[in-house]
Amino acid sequence: MLLIVFHRSLLALLVALAVSTAAFAADPVTLTTVGLVEVETLNAKGEKEIARVPAGKLIPGMTAIFVNTAVNNGSTATDNVAVNNPIPEHTTYVDGSAKGEGVAIVFSVDGGKSYNQPAQLKVKGADGKLRPAAAADYTHIRWQLQKPLPPKGTVTVEYSAKVK
Repeated sequence: MLLIVFHRSLLALLVALAVSTAAFAADPVTLTTVGLVEVETLNAKGEKEIARVPAGKLIPGMTAIFVNTAVNNGSTATDNVAVNNPIPEHTTYVDGSAKGEGVAIVFSVDGGKSYNQPAQLKVKGADGKLRPAAAADYTHIRWQLQKPLPPKGTVTVEYSAKVK
């Protein structure tokens, strides 16, 4: 299980991800994760553009974009590839930000024990009664590839999370 604890800097978070994914090096599918932020820059014509750059120190209110890339290093196609990502502690998932081509996206509200479509997720409210889960209740995201990942094939998925 991949556990992420959000520290004062995103660098510590990314090191934790790199260490945890290294444990799966024997698997033909490897996963890398990078944390990015969007910044406004000027292009050669002096026009404003939005660029993604590696995240440095994040402060409350900032939004990080987590980009996960899975690569099949094997010589045959790999079935049932799923990318599971916990929402880092001290952040909140940005509703609607999970993306990826050729994947089914589901969420967890119980620490990654079970996953479902957002409309099917329920959590206990302050009154002890079940209520529909909100994006802020999500603890994990899973992207399930809909087709086998071919040899040397790559899939990239992403989501955004706002620092509390």
